[in-house]
Amino acid sequence: MDDHVQQPGPAPASAPGPTPPRPRRRRGRLVLIAVAGAVALALTAAVAVSAFKLRGDADRDRAARDAYQALTKPPGQERSTDKVAAGELTVTYDLCPGTGKCDVAESVTATMRWLTTQNGVRVVHPPAEMEKCGTREGCLISVTSPSLTGARIMQSGARLLLEVFVRAPQ
Repeated sequence: MDDHVQQPGPAPASAPGPTPPRPRRRRGRLVLIAVAGAVALALTAAVAVSAFKLRGDADRDRAARDAYQALTKPPGQERSTDKVAAGELTVTYDLCPGTGKCDVAESVTATMRWLTTQNGVRVVHPPAEMEKCGTREGCLISVTSPSLTGARIMQSGARLLLEVFVRAPQ
């Protein structure tokens, strides 16, 4: 018999295994940083766009106010100036103290004459429904102009008013 029994030898060296995956915490931190950067970039862009729009609105408002100030004195006393939208104003004038105390047709004629004398006005169209000029609904006078879009003559309470629609020239 063979006394020679093989004894187990030292274990073979193990081959290096695959590298372990990165810990999740580090990957999560990188994703969080990327998301925070994207949010910061989006907020910065939104602020820049808003500032640009506000500056544009302010420029249009200034241009509308300049167009309004360039108007000559209409047939009536100024009552109010209201901003309607960016670059648009409505200026209201008292034409006379009451519809019973003034000639509505003459007020319409005087207003149309005044509108034709304004700088840049190409055409003034008479009201389509003249009989509405002395009512609360009023009548519209269309204007073809870079800075005037029209006018409305209407009754408000006991007064006859003229509203002039002004916009920033395009």
